[in-house]
Amino acid sequence: MRRLVPALLTLAACQQTPAPGIDLSVDNLTRGAVAVAPPPTKSTTATPAYVGAKIERPDLLVDKPTLHLPTHVPPTFSLQTGATLSPSGNTSKSMVDAVTVSVDMIGTPATELAVEFVSPSGTPYERRTVQATGSVDDAQHFDFVLPVAGTWIDSQAITGQWTARIFLAGAEQPAATFTIDP
Repeated sequence: MRRLVPALLTLAACQQTPAPGIDLSVDNLTRGAVAVAPPPTKSTTATPAYVGAKIERPDLLVDKPTLHLPTHVPPTFSLQTGATLSPSGNTSKSMVDAVTVSVDMIGTPATELAVEFVSPSGTPYERRTVQATGSVDDAQHFDFVLPVAGTWIDSQAITGQWTARIFLAGAEQPAATFTIDP
């Protein structure tokens, strides 16, 4: 230790810049202590890097990265279905003119929307397809009408609980059900 102090004093006397990370302050030299900084590392904050309370390394300062958040967040996907018989209040096949299956959705890009009407026996009766052309921000409403009066449903007395299976871009969504009475 006795050899280290004179060597450091000689180095200071030559007015050479000390190696990064060595504290040559008089306080440390008189007490016989030398502070050595760890090897330089990249900092992710814009605060100074300190070793003890004496050495500041401004060369280790790094600007904080700028975070660019989207200014517009699209709405969450939502799809709701419902079925209504017309005229309202009638459920008898001889009184029902048509069944309307409504689909309301938001948060989906332009894609194919399909409704498959399935009879009470589980047999597909009819499939209708439309192209949804709105953006993810647009609330969209679609009506699919299934005629009843004067159709095969009426003449063959296809009564009971029907299912309207909904498909969005080929993926099945929650179905709507309705009942046609004899």
